[in-house]
Amino acid sequence: MILINVRFKPLDEHVENFREHVAEFTEATRKEPGCLWFDWFRNTDDPSEYILIE
Repeated sequence: MILINVRFKPLDEHVENFREHVAEFTEATRKEPGCLWFDWFRNTDDPSEYILIE
């Protein structure tokens, strides 16, 4: 199993609606064979940053 963790800072104007911007990509990735999870989390210490666990 491969675990990937990504810290991502969207442009300021996209922070609040970031998940909407990546929704199509997220759903397509979740459908890939072998994908166990692909989830975005908002950093509680820095709300302008998202964490991806794949």
